[in-house]
Amino acid sequence: MKKKTKEIIKAVFEIDFDRFQSLYGNNNDVLSLCKDSDDLPYPLHYISACWAILFGYLEEWKEKCKPVLRKRKEENDKFMRFFGELGLDVSNVPFSDYCDVFYCAEPDATVEDCLCETEEYLKKLGFRDIDIELACCVEKFQFDRAEQLLEQGADPLKNRTNEEDDYEDCVSRIYREVEFIYSEFQDKVLGKKKLGNLESDLSYLFGLAAHEKMDHLLDNYYEDKED
Repeated sequence: MKKKTKEIIKAVFEIDFDRFQSLYGNNNDVLSLCKDSDDLPYPLHYISACWAILFGYLEEWKEKCKPVLRKRKEENDKFMRFFGELGLDVSNVPFSDYCDVFYCAEPDATVEDCLCETEEYLKKLGFRDIDIELACCVEKFQFDRAEQLLEQGADPLKNRTNEEDDYEDCVSRIYREVEFIYSEFQDKVLGKKKLGNLESDLSYLFGLAAHEKMDHLLDNYYEDKED
């Protein structure tokens, strides 16, 4: 990878728009990175789109963290506008197209591949077809279909084990992964640490954004139903 290319990627990941502007030279330098390439595990503009997802949930952070995160969000908004003006879609990240980047089942994965259980076993636990499909869509990060199934009455809290103290439902599975990734990546979210290992850090960012988005889809549905 060329030194300039790496510096551009670092500026986007570290949300430093002034440094980014001093580096990219012309739009072609950037557009070449905004498609699948050997230099990045996913297109450059998805880095900013992933940050935008994470900064969409500022209310969940401790008060002492919010000023820093708001400032980072404002800076990331500059990238979002820049990429948007280039005609790039920053409103939707196709997470399921990049299953090699983070923990995600392949689009054609079977029920057993996704859930490590057979349909027959799950139905004995009380799963309906709609519940099984939802659980698979969650593992595949197919957001639109998951939301449709939730609206149709799929249950995100169906437990895939018969142990009372062992929960393996959609909500718990996603929440545990969110907690794990934050434990490894929180300092990067807060800007306390710079880009380290490019492949690892970009994978953490992508995975965290996907899991946070799914976590809120499931939680919002569940909370709405409780209300």
